[in-house]
Amino acid sequence: VQKFHDRTAELVQMVFKNHEGPITPDVCRKNGLGYRHVGGRMDLTLKLMQRGVPIAWVYPEAGLHPSAQVELGDVIIRLINEGN
Repeated sequence: VQKFHDRTAELVQMVFKNHEGPITPDVCRKNGLGYRHVGGRMDLTLKLMQRGVPIAWVYPEAGLHPSAQVELGDVIIRLINEGN
């Protein structure tokens, strides 16, 4: 990913609340699997939602710390509510 969707950084920050500084594609690549996983999924999801393409995630919590899993759940609920 060269450029994130306008909202990707905001939603990734909601998952990784202790992260300091901006969230960029480069930051996600350098900060480990969890950041790459969430950043990529979030970005693709937002871009597909913008185009009206349905999307489903399988095991979105895989590989994440339990605290990040909880926050990701909140973000998923928020996206579902926005899609309705």
